Amino acid sequence: MRKQLILSLLFGVSLLVVSCQKDDSVTEPEKIDNNYLLSNEAITMDLISIVNESHSLSSLTTELRNNDPIRLDQVKALNNNSLESMSKMLNKISDKQLLAEKEGVIQIPELSFVEGSNADKKSKVLYAFPPKGNENEWKYIKAFDSDGNVYNLDVHQKPDYSVIIVDVNGKHAFKEVVNRMNKELTSLGIQVERSAVSKRADGLETTVLESISLKNDSEPWIKGAAEIYAISSGIIERDGQVKPQVRIIEMPYLDYQETTYYPNQVMLFWKDYDYQAANIQFFEHDSNYNYKELCKILFDGLFKIISAATGEPIVAMVGEMGSAVIEIIPDAVFTDDDDYVDSYYTIMKNQTYQDRVGANNNATATFKPLFIPNN
Repeated sequence: MRKQLILSLLFGVSLLVVSCQKDDSVTEPEKIDNNYLLSNEAITMDLISIVNESHSLSSLTTELRNNDPIRLDQVKALNNNSLESMSKMLNKISDKQLLAEKEGVIQIPELSFVEGSNADKKSKVLYAFPPKGNENEWKYIKAFDSDGNVYNLDVHQKPDYSVIIVDVNGKHAFKEVVNRMNKELTSLGIQVERSAVSKRADGLETTVLESISLKNDSEPWIKGAAEIYAISSGIIERDGQVKPQVRIIEMPYLDYQETTYYPNQVMLFWKDYDYQAANIQFFEHDSNYNYKELCKILFDGLFKIISAATGEPIVAMVGEMGSAVIEIIPDAVFTDDDDYVDSYYTIMKNQTYQDRVGANNNATATFKPLFIPNN
């Protein structure tokens, strides 16, 4: 059964804590204040008003059409006019961003553009945003025109009209979350700081991802290109104790399914581990997870797996860790799940894996050893 999860890595989720009562009354989930979370819809409505006020639709669409997603606070067509309404919106966003960061949530509003598929209709521009909840359950995508009229767009088919997309959990937020998660994993002791790892006298032993393609990246059109990331996991021993090592790896090039990419990206630095086996698993980021909570769940869960596997061969223990990365985080924790893409278990040092199909039969990848000499 396909299970959806995690980490990417990353964003705005709250755990529902059930309070225990001494009497027999029915317990209810504790209500958590999520006032720090930004609303895609509220930003969209403010954006429509600002664009109408500044008459900047033409310049805005031109700017977005020629670029990857742009941070809202860096869109020239909106920020060059020194509009008071734009300044107020950005200040309001900034206040919530600061509150969210304290809670372990990263939100960076960005704009992107989808060209309409109908030649007669694409000159009309709508504004839309990714719906809430699990994308597998989306019924339609809500959009607005410049007058505030509502359109219900198909989830899977690109729209006839052109669309400006607002997303607070897109590529810019995801990149920052990867950085924050790796720092958090280091602080928890399940990721060795590479500066603290003594390097070989002659260089580094690594495994690189030479090529990769996906059958399905699980991404609807409203989300644009997929945001794929990897979780690598292996083992070290410190003071006689076996410990997990986990790293989040951004893969910004892996945009579309049924396309082969040749990144030659280093996926495993073997000095990160004390044993010559590690796992590599791929996920597609969708959500605004609380990265601090996710890192803590990984920390607790992987240590339990390793403790239970004491006495087993190291290779078996590494494989069990890979399975645990998928299993230990309950689906119910998330308001929206990242999509599990595929797994490569017990990748061995100095081994080549040519056009290897992943355990989930979704990815086809080639991994090769690469020795990187010192200067």
